[in-house]
Amino acid sequence: MFKFSSASFIQIIGLLGGFFTPLSAAMFHTIDTTFPLICTFSSKYQNRVMVEKGKIQKVIAADEGRLSIFMEELSGQAFICARDQDPEDTTISVVTETGLVQDLQITFVERLPEVVILTDPMLEKQNQEEEDIQEKAAESHVIDKISDILMGNIPQGYIPCQ
Repeated sequence: MFKFSSASFIQIIGLLGGFFTPLSAAMFHTIDTTFPLICTFSSKYQNRVMVEKGKIQKVIAADEGRLSIFMEELSGQAFICARDQDPEDTTISVVTETGLVQDLQITFVERLPEVVILTDPMLEKQNQEEEDIQEKAAESHVIDKISDILMGNIPQGYIPCQ
């Protein structure tokens, strides 16, 4: 026969509750202008769509009367909520500042809010090029310091120590 203390019982209930709690997390997706991204949004709370290291220029929705779409200009993010109690599936188009368009096919369910983080391949390429330049500059800096040491010189900005 099993004996549970009240603390054990509460831990078991908490553990079981974790299995049945709807999970919510950020959804990461590289923009693909040829296919819609299938999304499940909260029917009760506002959902957020953003472009990593970029901005959303505008959101286009054919049935704007059923959706509330707020564009936050400073961050370039879009906040989307359903106005109906039982919203129907819909599609919106997100236009980035670089002119790419990602369609989102949205199904609304009762869940926690969704965050969709889109990656713009154009911005990703620019960021990678900038990171490569910074990495090469750092490597060059280190090689210059090592060359100074190998020639018997103390690199500028350093002092000798025992």
